[in-house]
Amino acid sequence: DGSDKQFNILFINDGINAHIMYISDVEALTGFRYCNICHRQAFRIGDNNLQVQMRNHIKKCQKNNGKIVKKVILERFAKPFVPHILSNKTYKYLLANNLTHSFKPTQYYITYDIETLEKKVNEKFGDCSQVIATLVPYAIASTVKSVSGIHSFYFDIRTEDFMDKWLEQLFEEAMQVKKDNKYKDETVPQYFEVPVIGFNSAKFDTSLVFKNLKSKDWTITKYLGSSTIAKQIVVKHKRFGVQLRFVDFKIYTTHSKLKDCVRDFGNGTYKKGRFPHEFVNANNYMEELNKSEPFPREAFDNKLRNKKLNEDKYKEYLVEAAKFKTRWDYLQYYNILDTRILIEPIDFLINLMFRYKVDMLANISMAQCANAIKYAMCYNDF
Repeated sequence: DGSDKQFNILFINDGINAHIMYISDVEALTGFRYCNICHRQAFRIGDNNLQVQMRNHIKKCQKNNGKIVKKVILERFAKPFVPHILSNKTYKYLLANNLTHSFKPTQYYITYDIETLEKKVNEKFGDCSQVIATLVPYAIASTVKSVSGIHSFYFDIRTEDFMDKWLEQLFEEAMQVKKDNKYKDETVPQYFEVPVIGFNSAKFDTSLVFKNLKSKDWTITKYLGSSTIAKQIVVKHKRFGVQLRFVDFKIYTTHSKLKDCVRDFGNGTYKKGRFPHEFVNANNYMEELNKSEPFPREAFDNKLRNKKLNEDKYKEYLVEAAKFKTRWDYLQYYNILDTRILIEPIDFLINLMFRYKVDMLANISMAQCANAIKYAMCYNDF
């Protein structure tokens, strides 16, 4: 009849590898029967009212040529649009009970950063696709901000199953962070997910740790984003009940580089360190990191951008490197530093948005925060 033939496929992606399968029987796989006009509406096969529901839906579908027609249904009574109140169940409760003076932001959290090695694979996928290299995690660090202060922890590839060990430690730390964020009054509704914040983690870090987020002890309960970019992942511990909320700090800022973010929002105490990422790779990392002498200056050359490290900056590196016995020790310092320098920028934005009674970490984007602030300012003028 000249129409394009449609196929059903199943796309599986674990964050690193992707696989596409042809589905010959969708109903057997899903347990649902789909409308053959719009291909969107699904009906459970075991439903006793299956035929009636399908018949009613198909009548509407035929009338609209398979297009979804949205209708605007107005409320009987006008309601104020106040997202800074209605989108935050804690503030809404406190406002209703005249307790807004006790409202506080989510101010305790955990940061993390993963260091990776480049592993050349040169694998072809079909006629047009080729993967030249993949990233292999070999070190991971976190910094915890709690009532008792700030501390960090670190694991690397020398420890067996180091990513799982890091997650175990993460859940243990999260139990205390959760307590620190809680209100003393147990009747106050609030968000109990513990923020775990990375920088530029939506594209890289979460994809590297994704396969470790599902195990016998914990599981993913919420995923927001696409197959390549994870805006938010919530992981719940099956035994402790603690929930980790993995987010990227870049959803709250326009900065594309960590050093720029630290420069603009930090207090000047910390600045980003230096590490020769191109020099250390999957083939030589053990040999190079076991050495005790500092990296040579040429190790910091960036061939991709055709940049070299100048003499003054290399001297700054030498001063820092002299404090450590081996390059492994320097790697630990560098990895932890990347998580530590995030604390001040995060706190700065938390306090900035809280001026308008907006809890930054209870929102999922800068746009949502800005929208809440805009209407909060209008609300204050009433």
